[in-house]
Amino acid sequence: MALPALSSFSSLIDPANPFGDKNVILKRHKPEYAQKIVEDTANGLSVVAVAEIIADYVVEDRFIMDRAGWKEYFGVDIGEATQEVQTALSFSHFYRVYHALNPIDVMKGIPADKARQVCESCLIPVVIPERFTSSDFSCYFNLRTLGALAQHPKKGHAAKYWRKTEALKQHEKTRVKRSCVVICLQGVVARNKPWSQQVEYLKKLNTRTNYGCEEEPDALSQNTALFTHQVVTGKRPFSDGKKGGMEDQVTFGCTRELVQSGLNKYHMVSGSFEVGSIVSFRGSAPAELFVEHLIRRFDCGDYGVGVLRKLPLVLVSGH
Repeated sequence: MALPALSSFSSLIDPANPFGDKNVILKRHKPEYAQKIVEDTANGLSVVAVAEIIADYVVEDRFIMDRAGWKEYFGVDIGEATQEVQTALSFSHFYRVYHALNPIDVMKGIPADKARQVCESCLIPVVIPERFTSSDFSCYFNLRTLGALAQHPKKGHAAKYWRKTEALKQHEKTRVKRSCVVICLQGVVARNKPWSQQVEYLKKLNTRTNYGCEEEPDALSQNTALFTHQVVTGKRPFSDGKKGGMEDQVTFGCTRELVQSGLNKYHMVSGSFEVGSIVSFRGSAPAELFVEHLIRRFDCGDYGVGVLRKLPLVLVSGH
């Protein structure tokens, strides 16, 4: 993704205090850039010129599942479904979040100079579309169509739902109200807690860090991030804790959707992403994501809640 040198990047640096809190990440990762900021700012170089120095670093080796990514990996267009307008990232907004300190580390009391950045500790950011089109059809984007795309990607590592569970049957047609970009941090928080306490934890996280995560994450956003990361990297997030997974223990993320089971309702969970067992026609077994309602005890430690940050898309003129 290309990024022009924009004056909005002035928000990333404080010329009067170039080694202040806003610049702790630059100081740690790119000391030569930070030193040049000090020197050039002292010499009266404009903020726009300083922004050009750090722009390459900001966008270096980053991949976002945007319109081009959906086309490359899934063979669908998430832009053609809208008429007269196209959607694009608000660059300055996105990168300020992407290069912020990981709020989970902040909540743990890890010092700023040792805490991870969001971009170091998140899954691949992904655009959640309202609709998508292929060469011969157009349809809404939901849990059902997400599963179909992940199971037969044009490129990458296939994945699928473990099976069509009751949770999927009840919520497979749930859609997003508006397209957005989702950044899902690695792992989960508030393990071994009921949903109400997990929501309270996310609220406290936002209060303490101003991160702005979803306080009641939804299944479509979470599962899109999980499937996308698996398809692109082959590394299973929210895994079964076994070799090749991103966690060293079984991990589920609870979401706000309720699943009716008998006379009771339980929150939907996604996780235990495992190596597949049924070989496909391509000669490999798609990884399998378990999506069901919360049926096990809280004290097993498997169930937490994901930290998802949603960013709006901006509308630009179409062709």
